Amino acid sequence: MKRELNKEEQKVPYRGGSQGLAKGTKVKTARGLIPIEDVKVGDKVYSETSEEVAVLEVVSSGPREVADVQLLYTTSVGKNCDTTLFSCPVDHKFLTAWGRTCKAKSLRGVTCIKQVAVDYEPVFRQPLFWGANKRVEETFDIRVDSPTNFYQLEHGFVTSNSGK
Repeated sequence: MKRELNKEEQKVPYRGGSQGLAKGTKVKTARGLIPIEDVKVGDKVYSETSEEVAVLEVVSSGPREVADVQLLYTTSVGKNCDTTLFSCPVDHKFLTAWGRTCKAKSLRGVTCIKQVAVDYEPVFRQPLFWGANKRVEETFDIRVDSPTNFYQLEHGFVTSNSGK
């Protein structure tokens, strides 16, 4: 269900960047997969090269309109399926498989987000789509001790922090 920001929410100054990820989005940390809102300063997250980097700051980016990033695919018997991987605002940045950044709104079936392969998870080679299930949700951002500002989400997808 879509919810509009109320007047009080519109007035709150947030310290996060213009990005953020929806509450509940899992970040790959040395402690395991942790919802972004539960990541703590000092936690170790994984960079785009799978090196451990320290979390320097966790901030609320406030309530924002978010939508799901989905993997759409057809099974071997021809059934169309979708899997929601995470949710984020339209302007959230990701690292592409080609080493450039793209905003979530660009995920329209032609862009592949860089994904770091790990032993127990599949690497999704199909392009992803952003825009399903739009709603207002609390968002969070983390700042990491990395010159590239990238860190991994669940399934090894690489995203950018605000760098602020």
